[in-house]
Amino acid sequence: MHRVYSPRHNAPLGAWMVLAEAWQFKRDVAIWNSKRYVNSPSYVKTDKTIRAFRAWFMQFYSENSIPLKQALQNPLDW
Repeated sequence: MHRVYSPRHNAPLGAWMVLAEAWQFKRDVAIWNSKRYVNSPSYVKTDKTIRAFRAWFMQFYSENSIPLKQALQNPLDW
């Protein structure tokens, strides 16, 4: 449920904006639910920031890190 307050003359535009936002969020959830980890994905030239982020993030993991499936079974026991 969305509640938007604005002058009456903005109501049609505001309704379309809220509807568009909800529609985009629904599409994003579908993508988030189908994501999977790929150890060495293919990159294009413009993905260099993603590659740098993944390299930086890997410093927080080791061979002894708990796999995601195991962590999700008991999320408070890590």
